[in-house]
Amino acid sequence: GASLAAAPSTAAAATPSVGRDSAVAPEYTPEAAAAAWDGAAEWFVWNDFALGPAAEEEVRRAHSLWKRPAIAVYTRRSLAVDLTALPLRPAERMAVAADIAPEYSLLEVPAPAAGSAISAAGFKPSFKPLGLSELPLATGQLVAIDAEFIAVSEEVTRRGKRGANVVVKPARLALARVSCVRGQGPHHGEAFVDSYIAQAEPVVDYLTRFSGLRPGDLDPSVSPHHITTMKAAYLKLRQLVDAGCVFVGHGLKKDFEMINMRVPPEQVLDTSHTPPRDHNFMRCRHLLRAGARHRRALLGAWQAPHLAPLPCLPHVRNSHVQPAPRHARLDRGCADCPADLRQVL
Repeated sequence: GASLAAAPSTAAAATPSVGRDSAVAPEYTPEAAAAAWDGAAEWFVWNDFALGPAAEEEVRRAHSLWKRPAIAVYTRRSLAVDLTALPLRPAERMAVAADIAPEYSLLEVPAPAAGSAISAAGFKPSFKPLGLSELPLATGQLVAIDAEFIAVSEEVTRRGKRGANVVVKPARLALARVSCVRGQGPHHGEAFVDSYIAQAEPVVDYLTRFSGLRPGDLDPSVSPHHITTMKAAYLKLRQLVDAGCVFVGHGLKKDFEMINMRVPPEQVLDTSHTPPRDHNFMRCRHLLRAGARHRRALLGAWQAPHLAPLPCLPHVRNSHVQPAPRHARLDRGCADCPADLRQVL
Protein backbone atom coordinates (compact mmCIF):
# COMPACT_ATOMS: atom_id res chain seq x y z
CA GLY A 1 0.00 0.00 0.00
CA ALA A 2 0.99 3.60 -0.35
CA SER A 3 2.67 5.44 2.50
CA LEU A 4 3.32 9.11 3.15
CA ALA A 5 6.39 10.60 4.77
CA ALA A 6 8.08 13.96 5.19
CA ALA A 7 11.57 14.66 3.94
CA PRO A 8 13.94 17.66 4.14
CA SER A 9 13.60 20.24 1.43
CA THR A 10 15.67 19.82 -1.70
CA ALA A 11 17.87 22.68 -0.60
CA ALA A 12 18.97 20.69 2.42
CA ALA A 13 19.55 17.43 0.58
CA ALA A 14 23.12 16.31 0.24
CA THR A 15 24.65 15.36 -3.09
CA PRO A 16 25.90 11.78 -3.30
CA SER A 17 29.48 11.14 -4.36
CA VAL A 18 29.68 9.33 -7.69
CA GLY A 19 32.55 7.03 -8.50
CA ARG A 20 33.55 5.42 -11.75
CA ASP A 21 31.50 2.28 -11.24
CA SER A 22 29.00 3.11 -8.50
CA ALA A 23 27.24 5.87 -6.63
CA VAL A 24 27.59 6.16 -2.86
CA ALA A 25 24.66 7.63 -0.96
CA PRO A 26 25.41 10.33 1.62
CA GLU A 27 25.58 9.34 5.27
CA TYR A 28 22.82 10.89 7.36
CA THR A 29 23.17 11.25 11.12
CA PRO A 30 20.70 12.87 13.55
CA GLU A 31 23.11 15.74 14.10
CA ALA A 32 23.62 16.32 10.38
CA ALA A 33 19.91 16.12 9.67
CA ALA A 34 19.13 18.64 12.43
CA ALA A 35 21.77 21.02 11.12
CA ALA A 36 20.55 20.72 7.54
CA TRP A 37 16.86 21.14 8.37
CA ASP A 38 15.66 24.56 7.30
CA GLY A 39 12.09 24.28 8.56
CA ALA A 40 10.56 23.66 5.13
CA ALA A 41 9.45 20.13 4.34
CA GLU A 42 8.09 18.33 1.33
CA TRP A 43 5.78 15.33 1.52
CA PHE A 44 6.26 12.30 -0.64
CA VAL A 45 4.09 9.25 -1.29
CA TRP A 46 5.60 5.78 -1.70
CA ASN A 47 3.60 3.17 -3.59
CA ASP A 48 5.75 0.06 -3.91
CA PHE A 49 8.67 1.28 -6.05
CA ALA A 50 6.93 4.46 -7.24
CA LEU A 51 7.79 7.75 -5.54
CA GLY A 52 6.01 11.03 -6.09
CA PRO A 53 5.23 14.36 -4.41
CA ALA A 54 2.14 14.79 -2.25
CA ALA A 55 0.29 17.88 -1.08
CA GLU A 56 0.12 18.60 2.64
CA GLU A 57 -3.69 18.69 2.44
CA GLU A 58 -3.71 15.11 1.14
CA VAL A 59 -1.43 13.99 3.94
CA ARG A 60 -3.54 15.49 6.71
CA ARG A 61 -6.84 14.23 5.29
CA ALA A 62 -7.61 11.30 7.60
CA HIS A 63 -11.16 10.41 6.57
CA SER A 64 -10.29 8.48 3.42
CA LEU A 65 -11.52 4.89 3.57
CA TRP A 66 -8.20 3.48 2.36
CA LYS A 67 -6.06 5.28 4.95
CA ARG A 68 -4.90 3.68 8.17
CA PRO A 69 -2.92 6.26 10.15
CA ALA A 70 0.29 5.15 11.83
CA ILE A 71 2.05 7.23 14.46
CA ALA A 72 5.75 7.10 15.29
CA VAL A 73 6.56 8.64 18.68
CA TYR A 74 10.08 9.77 19.53
CA THR A 75 11.19 10.57 23.08
CA ARG A 76 14.06 12.86 23.96
CA ARG A 77 16.66 11.03 26.04
CA SER A 78 17.05 13.97 28.39
CA LEU A 79 13.35 13.84 29.23
CA ALA A 80 12.69 12.84 32.82
CA VAL A 81 11.55 9.24 33.23
CA ASP A 82 9.21 9.94 36.13
CA LEU A 83 6.14 11.77 34.81
CA THR A 84 3.86 11.14 37.77
CA ALA A 85 3.86 14.82 38.71
CA LEU A 86 2.25 15.80 35.41
CA PRO A 87 -1.54 16.25 35.57
CA LEU A 88 -3.13 13.66 33.28
CA ARG A 89 -6.84 13.99 32.62
CA PRO A 90 -8.77 11.01 31.27
CA ALA A 91 -10.47 11.42 27.92
CA GLU A 92 -14.01 12.73 28.13
CA ARG A 93 -16.74 10.22 27.43
CA MET A 94 -18.66 10.75 24.22
CA ALA A 95 -22.28 9.83 23.72
CA VAL A 96 -23.26 7.92 20.60
CA ALA A 97 -23.56 10.56 17.92
CA ALA A 98 -26.80 10.64 15.96
CA ASP A 99 -25.26 12.60 13.09
CA ILE A 100 -22.40 10.18 12.39
CA ALA A 101 -21.96 8.83 8.86
CA PRO A 102 -24.47 6.04 8.08
CA GLU A 103 -21.76 3.41 7.54
CA TYR A 104 -20.47 3.97 11.08
CA SER A 105 -23.80 4.61 12.79
CA LEU A 106 -25.53 2.33 15.28
CA LEU A 107 -28.90 3.75 14.26
CA GLU A 108 -29.40 2.32 10.79
CA VAL A 109 -28.34 -0.43 8.42
CA PRO A 110 -26.22 0.99 5.58
CA ALA A 111 -27.53 0.34 2.09
CA PRO A 112 -25.58 -2.30 0.12
CA ALA A 113 -22.60 -1.00 -1.83
CA ALA A 114 -22.80 2.37 -0.05
CA GLY A 115 -20.00 3.72 2.12
CA SER A 116 -18.34 0.92 4.04
CA ALA A 117 -21.34 -1.40 3.79
CA ILE A 118 -20.33 -3.74 0.97
CA SER A 119 -22.98 -6.41 1.38
CA ALA A 120 -24.57 -7.95 -1.67
CA ALA A 121 -27.94 -6.64 -2.75
CA GLY A 122 -30.85 -8.49 -1.20
CA PHE A 123 -29.17 -9.42 2.08
CA LYS A 124 -31.46 -9.66 5.11
CA PRO A 125 -30.12 -8.03 8.29
CA SER A 126 -29.87 -10.38 11.25
CA PHE A 127 -29.99 -7.49 13.71
CA LYS A 128 -32.13 -4.51 14.66
CA PRO A 129 -30.19 -1.23 14.90
CA LEU A 130 -30.65 1.06 17.87
CA GLY A 131 -33.60 3.42 17.79
CA LEU A 132 -33.62 7.09 18.65
CA SER A 133 -35.57 6.27 21.81
CA GLU A 134 -32.62 4.16 23.00
CA LEU A 135 -30.18 7.07 22.85
CA PRO A 136 -28.19 8.31 24.57
CA LEU A 137 -26.88 5.05 25.96
CA ALA A 138 -26.73 5.16 29.73
CA THR A 139 -23.44 4.63 31.53
CA GLY A 140 -23.30 1.06 32.77
CA GLN A 141 -25.80 -0.28 30.26
CA LEU A 142 -25.25 -3.99 29.62
CA VAL A 143 -24.15 -5.05 26.14
CA ALA A 144 -23.42 -8.70 25.38
CA ILE A 145 -20.59 -9.10 22.88
CA ASP A 146 -19.05 -11.98 21.00
CA ALA A 147 -16.29 -11.97 18.39
CA GLU A 148 -15.10 -14.60 15.93
CA PHE A 149 -11.70 -14.75 14.28
CA ILE A 150 -10.12 -16.41 11.25
CA ALA A 151 -6.48 -17.21 10.47
CA VAL A 152 -4.68 -15.16 7.82
CA SER A 153 -1.32 -16.89 8.27
CA GLU A 154 -0.42 -20.45 9.15
CA GLU A 155 1.33 -21.57 12.29
CA VAL A 156 5.06 -22.19 11.90
CA THR A 157 6.47 -25.16 13.83
CA ARG A 158 9.71 -27.10 14.04
CA ARG A 159 10.64 -30.46 15.44
CA GLY A 160 12.07 -30.21 18.95
CA LYS A 161 14.89 -32.23 20.47
CA ARG A 162 12.46 -34.74 21.94
CA GLY A 163 10.51 -35.14 18.73
CA ALA A 164 7.58 -32.90 19.67
CA ASN A 165 6.57 -29.99 17.49
CA VAL A 166 7.51 -26.58 18.88
CA VAL A 167 5.59 -23.50 17.76
CA VAL A 168 8.06 -21.00 16.32
CA LYS A 169 5.48 -18.50 15.09
CA PRO A 170 1.79 -18.73 16.03
CA ALA A 171 -0.94 -18.30 13.46
CA ARG A 172 -2.00 -14.70 12.92
CA LEU A 173 -5.70 -14.10 13.50
CA ALA A 174 -8.02 -11.39 12.20
CA LEU A 175 -11.45 -10.27 13.30
CA ALA A 176 -14.11 -11.85 11.09
CA ARG A 177 -17.38 -11.26 12.92
CA VAL A 178 -18.56 -9.21 15.88
CA SER A 179 -22.03 -9.24 17.43
CA CYS A 180 -23.56 -7.03 20.11
CA VAL A 181 -26.87 -7.67 21.88
CA ARG A 182 -28.99 -5.41 24.04
CA GLY A 183 -28.67 -6.53 27.64
CA GLN A 184 -31.59 -4.51 28.97
CA GLY A 185 -34.46 -2.33 27.89
CA PRO A 186 -37.64 -3.08 25.95
CA HIS A 187 -35.66 -4.86 23.20
CA HIS A 188 -33.34 -6.84 25.47
CA GLY A 189 -32.01 -9.97 23.82
CA GLU A 190 -32.08 -8.44 20.32
CA ALA A 191 -28.85 -7.88 18.41
CA PHE A 192 -28.08 -4.36 17.21
CA VAL A 193 -24.69 -5.17 15.66
CA ASP A 194 -23.88 -8.29 13.65
CA SER A 195 -21.04 -7.41 11.31
CA TYR A 196 -19.06 -9.73 9.08
CA ILE A 197 -15.67 -8.18 8.28
CA ALA A 198 -14.33 -8.16 4.73
CA GLN A 199 -10.71 -9.30 4.81
CA ALA A 200 -7.84 -7.42 3.22
CA GLU A 201 -5.69 -10.58 3.22
CA PRO A 202 -6.35 -14.10 1.92
CA VAL A 203 -7.96 -16.35 4.52
CA VAL A 204 -5.82 -19.38 5.36
CA ASP A 205 -8.23 -21.07 7.77
CA TYR A 206 -11.81 -20.14 8.65
CA LEU A 207 -11.51 -22.02 11.97
CA THR A 208 -15.05 -23.28 11.39
CA ARG A 209 -14.94 -25.53 14.43
CA PHE A 210 -14.66 -22.49 16.68
CA SER A 211 -16.00 -19.59 14.62
CA GLY A 212 -18.80 -21.25 12.67
CA LEU A 213 -17.65 -19.33 9.58
CA ARG A 214 -17.38 -21.03 6.20
CA PRO A 215 -15.94 -20.06 2.81
CA GLY A 216 -18.19 -17.48 1.23
CA ASP A 217 -19.43 -15.94 4.48
CA LEU A 218 -17.00 -13.03 4.09
CA ASP A 219 -17.35 -12.68 0.31
CA PRO A 220 -19.58 -9.66 -0.46
CA SER A 221 -20.65 -11.12 -3.81
CA VAL A 222 -22.20 -14.31 -2.39
CA SER A 223 -22.57 -13.83 1.36
CA PRO A 224 -26.12 -13.44 2.71
CA HIS A 225 -24.76 -11.57 5.73
CA HIS A 226 -24.08 -7.92 6.49
CA ILE A 227 -20.52 -7.37 5.21
CA THR A 228 -18.65 -4.30 6.36
CA THR A 229 -15.10 -3.06 6.89
CA MET A 230 -12.87 -3.35 9.91
CA LYS A 231 -12.93 0.42 10.30
CA ALA A 232 -16.73 0.53 10.48
CA ALA A 233 -16.90 -2.31 13.01
CA TYR A 234 -14.19 -0.70 15.14
CA LEU A 235 -15.90 2.68 15.23
CA LYS A 236 -19.20 1.13 16.28
CA LEU A 237 -17.49 -0.61 19.20
CA ARG A 238 -15.62 2.59 20.02
CA GLN A 239 -18.92 4.44 20.40
CA LEU A 240 -20.13 1.85 22.91
CA VAL A 241 -16.91 2.10 24.92
CA ASP A 242 -17.04 5.90 24.98
CA ALA A 243 -20.68 5.79 26.09
CA GLY A 244 -19.67 3.77 29.17
CA CYS A 245 -21.45 0.51 28.27
CA VAL A 246 -20.54 -2.63 30.24
CA PHE A 247 -19.60 -5.56 28.00
CA VAL A 248 -20.65 -9.08 29.01
CA GLY A 249 -18.97 -12.10 27.44
CA HIS A 250 -16.48 -14.93 27.78
CA GLY A 251 -12.75 -14.40 27.25
CA LEU A 252 -13.17 -10.73 26.46
CA LYS A 253 -9.61 -9.79 27.38
CA LYS A 254 -8.22 -11.77 24.47
CA ASP A 255 -10.99 -10.63 22.15
CA PHE A 256 -10.35 -6.94 22.81
CA GLU A 257 -6.61 -7.48 22.41
CA MET A 258 -7.20 -9.03 19.00
CA ILE A 259 -9.50 -6.16 18.04
CA ASN A 260 -6.81 -3.74 19.29
CA MET A 261 -9.16 -1.86 21.58
CA ARG A 262 -8.63 -0.94 25.21
CA VAL A 263 -11.71 -1.13 27.41
CA PRO A 264 -11.57 0.02 31.07
CA PRO A 265 -11.76 -2.95 33.48
CA GLU A 266 -14.87 -1.55 35.14
CA GLN A 267 -16.66 -1.84 31.77
CA VAL A 268 -15.94 -5.56 31.32
CA LEU A 269 -17.86 -8.43 32.88
CA ASP A 270 -15.83 -11.48 31.80
CA THR A 271 -17.37 -14.82 32.70
CA SER A 272 -14.02 -16.60 32.24
CA HIS A 273 -12.87 -15.05 35.53
CA THR A 274 -15.48 -17.03 37.45
CA PRO A 275 -14.53 -20.68 38.16
CA PRO A 276 -17.12 -23.38 37.32
CA ARG A 277 -19.47 -24.08 40.20
CA ASP A 278 -20.42 -27.59 39.15
CA HIS A 279 -19.81 -30.22 36.50
CA ASN A 280 -22.71 -28.91 34.45
CA PHE A 281 -20.78 -25.78 33.47
CA MET A 282 -19.31 -27.36 30.34
CA ARG A 283 -22.74 -28.54 29.24
CA CYS A 284 -23.96 -24.98 29.57
CA ARG A 285 -21.07 -23.90 27.37
CA HIS A 286 -22.24 -26.33 24.68
CA LEU A 287 -25.67 -24.72 24.71
CA LEU A 288 -24.02 -21.33 24.64
CA ARG A 289 -22.29 -22.29 21.36
CA ALA A 290 -25.46 -23.76 19.89
CA GLY A 291 -27.53 -20.58 20.11
CA ALA A 292 -27.07 -17.62 17.84
CA ARG A 293 -23.68 -16.01 18.25
CA HIS A 294 -25.18 -12.83 19.65
CA ARG A 295 -27.31 -14.77 22.14
CA ARG A 296 -24.35 -16.92 23.05
CA ALA A 297 -22.60 -13.96 24.67
CA LEU A 298 -25.67 -13.24 26.76
CA LEU A 299 -25.78 -16.81 28.05
CA GLY A 300 -22.23 -16.26 29.28
CA ALA A 301 -23.72 -13.92 31.88
CA TRP A 302 -25.08 -16.97 33.69
CA GLN A 303 -21.80 -17.42 35.48
CA ALA A 304 -21.43 -13.74 36.35
CA PRO A 305 -20.27 -13.18 39.96
CA HIS A 306 -23.41 -11.26 40.98
CA LEU A 307 -25.81 -14.01 39.86
CA ALA A 308 -26.77 -17.18 41.72
CA PRO A 309 -25.90 -20.65 40.32
CA LEU A 310 -28.27 -21.59 37.56
CA PRO A 311 -29.72 -24.91 36.44
CA CYS A 312 -28.13 -26.44 33.38
CA LEU A 313 -29.98 -26.45 30.09
CA PRO A 314 -30.24 -29.53 27.86
CA HIS A 315 -27.16 -30.48 25.88
CA VAL A 316 -27.19 -29.47 22.21
CA ARG A 317 -24.96 -31.32 19.79
CA ASN A 318 -24.71 -28.76 17.00
CA SER A 319 -21.71 -26.56 17.73
CA HIS A 320 -22.87 -23.73 15.47
CA VAL A 321 -26.12 -22.73 13.84
CA GLN A 322 -27.31 -19.75 11.90
CA PRO A 323 -28.40 -16.78 14.06
CA ALA A 324 -32.05 -17.78 14.31
CA PRO A 325 -33.75 -17.05 17.66
CA ARG A 326 -34.45 -20.03 19.88
CA HIS A 327 -37.03 -18.40 22.10
CA ALA A 328 -38.77 -21.65 23.09
CA ARG A 329 -35.60 -23.31 24.37
CA LEU A 330 -34.47 -20.18 26.16
CA ASP A 331 -37.87 -19.75 27.78
CA ARG A 332 -37.94 -23.34 29.01
CA GLY A 333 -34.40 -23.14 30.35
CA CYS A 334 -34.98 -19.81 32.10
CA ALA A 335 -38.25 -20.71 33.78
CA ASP A 336 -36.51 -20.97 37.17
CA CYS A 337 -33.88 -18.27 36.58
CA PRO A 338 -33.62 -15.23 38.86
CA ALA A 339 -35.54 -12.15 37.82
CA ASP A 340 -32.39 -10.14 37.08
CA LEU A 341 -31.12 -12.83 34.71
CA ARG A 342 -34.43 -12.97 32.87
CA GLN A 343 -34.13 -9.21 32.47
CA VAL A 344 -30.77 -9.67 30.72
CA LEU A 345 -32.05 -12.48 28.51
